[in-house]
Amino acid sequence: MTVKKIFIFTTEPFPIGMAATNRIISYAKGFIFHGKSTEVICVRRSEVHGKKGYNSEVDGLYQGIKFKYLTKSTIKSDYFLLRRVHNFQILFHLFFYSFKHINKEVASIYYGNKMTLALILWLTNKIKRGVLLKDISEHPQTMGVNNLKKYFFNKYFFKLFDGYLIITKNLISYFNSITNKPILHVPMTVELDRFNYRLNNNKGNNIIIYTGVLDNNKDGIDILLEAFAGIVENNPYQLHLYGIAQSEKKIEEYFELVKRLKISHLVHFKGRVSREVITEKLFNAKILVLPRPDSIQAQHGFPTKLGEYLATTKPTLVTSVGEIPDYLTDNLDSYIAKPGDVLSLKVKLLEIIEDYPKAKKVGIRGRKIAETHFNNKIQTKKILDFIDDYF
Repeated sequence: MTVKKIFIFTTEPFPIGMAATNRIISYAKGFIFHGKSTEVICVRRSEVHGKKGYNSEVDGLYQGIKFKYLTKSTIKSDYFLLRRVHNFQILFHLFFYSFKHINKEVASIYYGNKMTLALILWLTNKIKRGVLLKDISEHPQTMGVNNLKKYFFNKYFFKLFDGYLIITKNLISYFNSITNKPILHVPMTVELDRFNYRLNNNKGNNIIIYTGVLDNNKDGIDILLEAFAGIVENNPYQLHLYGIAQSEKKIEEYFELVKRLKISHLVHFKGRVSREVITEKLFNAKILVLPRPDSIQAQHGFPTKLGEYLATTKPTLVTSVGEIPDYLTDNLDSYIAKPGDVLSLKVKLLEIIEDYPKAKKVGIRGRKIAETHFNNKIQTKKILDFIDDYF
C-alpha cells in the first residue's frame, strides 16, 4: 500500500511526557517531514490533579503535530468508580473514531499495552482494510505482567497486529519465536533538528545532568549519587536530576542518601519539566550521564535519552548494557563504564573532567553516531518503505 495518513494511537500523555512521548513526537515529525499527514490520538486520560507540568489541552497542534484526546478532559477522576466508567466509555469513543477515520490508505501505530484498546483497533482495521502496527520498546516481562498475562500477551495480544516496529535486535529475536509477521528494526529515534541551534556552544557550566525516571533498577540513580560523591571533593561540580520517581517514598530515600553522602548542597532534584526546558538544560551542562544497570529491561530496550544526549555534542557517559556497545565506543564517541560499578563510573567521570578538551571531541563524534543511527527522518522513511513493501 501507499500510505497517505498515519495515526499514532497511544495510552501515553501528549505532548508533555517522558521517553515514550518523545519517541512518538520523533515519529510524528519524521512522517510529517516525508509529507505524510500524521495525527496522535491519546486514547485515555493521562494526568492527575496537582501534577506539575501536566497536559491540559484535549486537542491542538504541537510543533506541527496534530493531536487529540478522545476524552472531554485529560485529567483522571479522583474517584475509582468514575475512572472505571471513563475507561469503559473510551472503548466506544475509540471504536467510532477509528471506524470513521481508518481506511485502506491509512496506517495506524499502536503505542500501548491495553488489550481491549488493541482489540478495537484490530477490528476497525480489519473492517476498513487499514494496516495496524505495534511499536515495541520493552520486553513483555518488564511491562508488569504476570505469567498468565504474559501467556495471553504472546498468544493473543501481539497477534492482533499486522507488523511490528521493534527497538532492539534482542527483542526481535524474542518476537521471532512467537510470530511470523513482518518485523522492522527501528532503533531509538531522535529529532536532530531539536538540537541544532546551539551546536557551537560547547562550554557548559560545571553541571552533570541525568534525565529520566528516578529509579535504581532502571537507571542506577543510587550508583550515580555514590559515584558523584566520590569526585566532588576536588572538583566544583553539581549534579542535576530531571524526572520523577515512582513514589514520594523513593524521593525521600534519595534525600536521605545525599544527606548521608554529605552532598545535599550539590545535588538538585529538578522534577518534571517541558521538552523545551530540558533541551536548554542539556546544552548548558558539562557532562550527561546514564548509569543504567544490567537488567532484562536494559538487555532488550534502548534508552531514548541516549540519542538526545549524543545529539547535543556534550560528553556522554553511559554503561555497557544491552545494545549500547553495538553503537558506541569508549573514549571515541562516548565514555562507557561498567554497569552497577560505583568505582568504574567515578573513574570515567574523572576522565572527562581531567581532560575536558578531549571530552569535547568525543562529544562531537557522539553527535555523528546519532546522525547515522538514530535520525528520526531516516528511521521514519524506513517505516514508510516497510509499509509499502509488505502491505
